[in-house]
Amino acid sequence: MTEPGPVQVGVGQQVTLELQSNPTTGYSWELTSAPDTAVVRIVSDTYVPPAQQIPGAGGSQRIVVEGVAAGEMTLEFGYRRPWETDVPPTETADFQVTVS
Repeated sequence: MTEPGPVQVGVGQQVTLELQSNPTTGYSWELTSAPDTAVVRIVSDTYVPPAQQIPGAGGSQRIVVEGVAAGEMTLEFGYRRPWETDVPPTETADFQVTVS
């Protein structure tokens, strides 16, 4: 898993952020604010199940980010159920991304 915090990536390079997730509970990680697309872009966001298929076991959510241009920005994620719009996330994860 990727610990929230600073992340370095080069222009045109990609980095994978990986957060524990269990969509069987209805929860998933989602951006809580739009990324600065002049600095980074989200390439993909996929769920990876656990190696052992145990009912109800969680896996991880992998978010691939690509550096677009030199700069800094923060990617803010919240772990929530998409239909619970008036409820704060049960967890948050912030990544301070520096593109060079």
